[in-house]
Amino acid sequence: MVNLGIATAYERYYGVLKRLGSSPLSRGGLILAKVISILALEVVQLLLLVGVAVLFYHWQPQGSIPLALLFIVLGTITFSALGLAMAGALRAELTLAGANGLFLLFLLVGGGILPWTIYPHPSRQSQVFFHRQP
Repeated sequence: MVNLGIATAYERYYGVLKRLGSSPLSRGGLILAKVISILALEVVQLLLLVGVAVLFYHWQPQGSIPLALLFIVLGTITFSALGLAMAGALRAELTLAGANGLFLLFLLVGGGILPWTIYPHPSRQSQVFFHRQP
């Protein structure tokens, strides 16, 4: 969301998107290419992180791998759409500030900053997937 939104906002600001309008690339094709590039980057990151976790930390995944992949794809599409919506509706500087602010908020509520124990009981159910088994 952050990278895609900020990059697209500055492409719009500098007129890159206007120049792309004269090319045979359609709007849908450009959006699809941007989302696919983010998915490709996520695949590389996922392979690297899972490989390190399995090899060095003896992590054993739990749950359904196809369901996890489905959630990754749906999350990528959702947050890509949010980043592109910000880039299309806000000025480049506001997109920069807003995307980084949302990123920090998502880190906060996603358990990246605050411990899971402060959240209500139903939201703590998802933490089981992120802890290493002894």
